[in-house]
Amino acid sequence: MALSDSFRQLWQNPIARKEYIAGTAITLFLFVSTLIVPVVGLFLGILTPLPSLIFLYRWGLGMGLWVPGTVALLSALLFPPMGLAGSLPFLLGFVFLGVMISMGMGSGWSMEKTIAVPVAVIFVLGILLVSIALRDAEMGVATRLETNIQRAISTMVQELGPDAPETRALEESLTSAVPLLVRVIPGLVVSSLLVISWLNILAARRYCLKHNVEWPQWPSWSMWKAPEPLVWAVIGAGIAFLLPVAALKALALNILLVLGTVYFFQGLSLTVFYLEKWNLPIFLRAIIFVIILLQQFVTLGVMLFGFFDVWFDFRKDTAKSEGA
Repeated sequence: MALSDSFRQLWQNPIARKEYIAGTAITLFLFVSTLIVPVVGLFLGILTPLPSLIFLYRWGLGMGLWVPGTVALLSALLFPPMGLAGSLPFLLGFVFLGVMISMGMGSGWSMEKTIAVPVAVIFVLGILLVSIALRDAEMGVATRLETNIQRAISTMVQELGPDAPETRALEESLTSAVPLLVRVIPGLVVSSLLVISWLNILAARRYCLKHNVEWPQWPSWSMWKAPEPLVWAVIGAGIAFLLPVAALKALALNILLVLGTVYFFQGLSLTVFYLEKWNLPIFLRAIIFVIILLQQFVTLGVMLFGFFDVWFDFRKDTAKSEGA
């Protein structure tokens, strides 16, 4: 279908036209909010892929690419004069993530593949872009990142107050953690992309159910389980982390971060399962999820809950009783 034909078809459909305008505006609003609104803007920005995901999934390739295409064009025209050119790759990455997730959903992929493939593609593209941007740099990527983070820490600490023993101790403790932080950046990036993809799929599901848009034939979220072979990757990474090889330790730690996120998802699905089983009120469920997300020990407990579900199958008894 030619571009002019698809746009004419889009503009002649009042529902599609309304969603096209709204989707384009909402995408730009969500992303720009991360740049100008502290904390709250970050949470809004996580949903930047959502309008492109929904519009493409609902209207197909013919009309569906107009939202991400228009967002890309407008941002390329407007961001440089506004001094936001440096954030343009991040916006395009979010939009591309939404497009790929939508195409996976429309192609009948499993939920795991629908999340894993876009995350892998975005991660590899990010590595390529960083490598190209720093190809002429005198320092390596890791060294450059460490230097920039250390400068940011020094600036932040200086803004806290006068030079005092407590201030210097804080700066030293933060600076000492920088090398480890730099080495786990790949795992943190992949984990963040997994969380962003998962949240956008959950939001898209609510939208589709509310607007009677057919949803992929995926299992109920409360019954989701990670592929069983992943447990061996966790065990292998755990063993590698104990070996006295620095590069192997860094690789193992990144793998454990990513797989920990996956088993956190499984722990959340178990939590949803029991909340539904016990039929708890909505406000209690909301409180429980806030505690899970904000309390580190609870978060770790949910992650371990999901990991040990591989062996104990905590939903086994219910599944048997329902099948009887």
